[in-house]
This record gives sequence, C-alpha cells and structure tokens, in this order.
Amino acid sequence: MKTRALPLFLSIACLLAACQTTPAPSQPPVANLTVHAELPLAPGQSAAVTNTDLTITFHSIVSDERCPSESECLTSGPVTVSLSIQQGDNPATGFTLQTFTDENGRSPNVQFEGITNRAEVGEYLVQIASVTPYPEERSTPIEPAEYRLTLWVLK
Repeated sequence: MKTRALPLFLSIACLLAACQTTPAPSQPPVANLTVHAELPLAPGQSAAVTNTDLTITFHSIVSDERCPSESECLTSGPVTVSLSIQQGDNPATGFTLQTFTDENGRSPNVQFEGITNRAEVGEYLVQIASVTPYPEERSTPIEPAEYRLTLWVLK
C-alpha cells in the first residue's frame, strides 16, 4: 500500500506545482514627486511630477569619481548620472548630468564650469540635490542598485 501511495502523492505534488503562477516581471515603481520637493530615485525608477506633465526616469550612475571618505585625495571628482525626462506625449529626452557632492552626498546649489548638474525642460528646471551613498573605500565599490539620486524640480 505504501508503494502505491508514493507515486500518487508525487503526481499530485507535480500537478499542484504546475498550477502555481509565475509572477510577471515587475516594472520599476513609479513615485510621485512634487515641484520644490525632493525624492530619491533608485536606478530604473520613474517619478511622475505632480501637477505637471513631466515624468523623470533615473537610469544609472555612469561614473563615480568622488574621493572615498576613508582615503586621502588631492581632488575629488564628480559623479555622473544618466536620466531621461518626458514632457507630455513628447518622446523622452536623455540627459547626462554631473555634480560634486559633500560626504553626505549633497550637491551644492551652484554651477561649476564644465559640469552640468541641471536640465531645463519647458518651464521646469530639474537639478541634482544629492547622490548617495558616498563612497567609503576604494576596495569596496558601491553596487549599482544601492545608488539613490535625489532631484529638485523647480518651476
């Protein structure tokens, strides 16, 4: 009797396993961002800017040349980000922005020669507020998914 129950049990288990649905690939979450407010975005995440026709997508960190906090450097370089901004039904426009940051990841509200930390889209200005985390050690790179880009949207 026990030898007959095992094949029956295995058959039922296989049928139940086959009935389970596989979750659909998740889309990047869409956040809401308001004008004059800050919102951190993860790579691949989009933000619809409330009461505007703007949608911003943070794609990735292109390069991070900031001096790690555990190192001594003569200079610290910028962090470069890739994002796109779509206004209304127009195609999204890609931007590569750069900024310097302090060790908290905060970007100064100034423009440096040769560094573009903001983009104008219609009547809006989209500017980097911060890029975190700040690198700690050269030997421990930041994983791409760990980055957060915080933007200001100004009218």
